[in-house]
Amino acid sequence: MYRLHRSGGRVKSAGLGLDTLYPDEAGLYAEDPSPERAGRLRAAFREVQENPSPRLSAAFFPQERSAVRQHLQRAGLYRPFLKTDQGPPGTFLPFVTAHGAQIRPYRIVQREGVAVPEAHAVKALTADAVSRRTVDRVRELYREHRLDECAGAIGELAGHVGYDRRDAGVGRGLFFFCNASAADEPVTVPEHVCVEVERIVNELMEGAQAKAAHARALYRGGMPLSEALASAQTAEPVERPLYFQADVYLALDGAVHVDQIQLPDLGLFLTQLSPDGYAILPQVQRIVRDLRERAMEQLATLASPVYLLTRPAVLECQEDTLEQLEILALRGMAREVGHELCVGTSADVSKLPAGAQVLLLNVDPSLPECEALLQRTARGEISCTPDPFLKLLSPELTTLRRVAVRGKQLERFLQTIRAGGQMNAKSYHAFHAGIERIYRHGRHTTDILHVEVPGERTPTPTLRHSVHSFTSLYNTCSRRGFPELWIRDVPMHRENAIVHSETGPHLAAFRFFFSRA
Repeated sequence: MYRLHRSGGRVKSAGLGLDTLYPDEAGLYAEDPSPERAGRLRAAFREVQENPSPRLSAAFFPQERSAVRQHLQRAGLYRPFLKTDQGPPGTFLPFVTAHGAQIRPYRIVQREGVAVPEAHAVKALTADAVSRRTVDRVRELYREHRLDECAGAIGELAGHVGYDRRDAGVGRGLFFFCNASAADEPVTVPEHVCVEVERIVNELMEGAQAKAAHARALYRGGMPLSEALASAQTAEPVERPLYFQADVYLALDGAVHVDQIQLPDLGLFLTQLSPDGYAILPQVQRIVRDLRERAMEQLATLASPVYLLTRPAVLECQEDTLEQLEILALRGMAREVGHELCVGTSADVSKLPAGAQVLLLNVDPSLPECEALLQRTARGEISCTPDPFLKLLSPELTTLRRVAVRGKQLERFLQTIRAGGQMNAKSYHAFHAGIERIYRHGRHTTDILHVEVPGERTPTPTLRHSVHSFTSLYNTCSRRGFPELWIRDVPMHRENAIVHSETGPHLAAFRFFFSRA
């Protein structure tokens, strides 16, 4: 049994409301599908691509206009609207819980940008007084969204420290940027909704833990990993994770949908950011500090030393500043409970002593370098939280409808979403008909779909009435060698959205914190 902590959490929201992606032409085409209206609808999206609003361009800060235009020609156009990733395309709000509260809509009325020096650049950015002053100026300018001035200050700073953009998976610039927001009233989740979220998440975790135990036993017996995961049914549950975070879609009509359960993902990093000069960030930090206490209680139950595993790029290349800050937070928590925390990667697992206690961060156990982790966990030689077999099953930890696309079905799907050589009004109209066939055959019912493409860090979004979103998906699949896909229906209905702004209703997920009861 896991407990949902009532301190609150953060709402992870798309940075922009959906109005831009629902031009009048979308409604007109739905009422009267015709080649002419299909052409006008595509033209409306092309206008967004070629003449983005300042707010849309800001979602790609600090990239220059030419780079922004390249993103808008691809699937990047949809990230600020159809995903809840953090960074410049997204935003986050604090939320609390309360008895007697009611679900109601909230309107974003205040925003502040947060600029965090990237881990690989911290030494250079603090080396002298000029660098430190310029860093402070960048933080101030981005906080106030004075983006042109901020970009100029970043250029000055890069010139001063002799920095050239590096080649890295995560963290190529000097700063990580994100955006905090506040609503017209404190965002409050009613107690009865918390009870429902707690019930659903516990049911999902109970089933997945039992399935993970069976997969572990099959793997221990010699079955290949993919077969073990596919064949797993139920067994005595694996060791329960200390804590985790559930991303949940809530709606005005009371609907509760679990998007995904993060095992454990990041969140404690927020306690490591300086609150100086900010108004909204400290509100989120107050909530996270309480959740930190709950996580620390769980950390104290482990035997010392604890071996924390992260990705090689985090340690060797100083990538992913947020994960670096998360590790810093965990180090501090370990010290407070009198534990030694040793940080390493999956390459170190074979050298761990028998009985070692392992804590996993954002490690992908399916990668070849994690074979020793899986084998030693399966044999019971080490104790790992979260269990890597449970982590491998985490895509199933959702209440969203999730449809596999493979074999002949995948061939037909790709053929349907492939753009023709010379697209015109007639071919756009035919393309829309193809999208509707995909919806009928897949029994999809929501405008927004999230498509899991192996090799992509996050799902690729599509929008039912946007031909461009589907041709962009095809290009993503092509780049990854046309792998098998999973499609999720995203239960976002504009009339039921909780978070709004001057740009319309926002796609938003509430991140709840759970720990062992």
